[in-house]
Amino acid sequence: MGDTPRWRCNIKECGKKDKLQNVIKALRRRVHKDIMIMSDMWKGYSRVEESGYGHQQVNNKFNFVDPKTSAHIQNIKRVWKSVKERNKGQCGTRRSMLKIYMFEFSWRKRNKRNAFKQILADIKDFYDYNMKI
Repeated sequence: MGDTPRWRCNIKECGKKDKLQNVIKALRRRVHKDIMIMSDMWKGYSRVEESGYGHQQVNNKFNFVDPKTSAHIQNIKRVWKSVKERNKGQCGTRRSMLKIYMFEFSWRKRNKRNAFKQILADIKDFYDYNMKI
């Protein structure tokens, strides 16, 4: 499942993904209502629009880009390819560590230009926060 702002909110919830209520719960937790959701034709996404989200679907059997709406899911497919490649480079993925791997991947993606400065700032923020406790 993907959305219009190129990278920031592309999500895929860890865990069970085969039920509509899990899709809706994941959206409510992670995606702002103003975001346009773009997805394939998997039936689990069929009622996303009823939950108050803008939703466009593309049928990849016929088009990679929907000719009427320009909806496509190629960006998120590319992101998932990158995630899988990175995990293969790490000799696999421990299921118990999946959320941490995803957090690290998204952090690196957001901070690739200034990763060193950002990690120092994050360490400082973490240290300052824990000193207040």
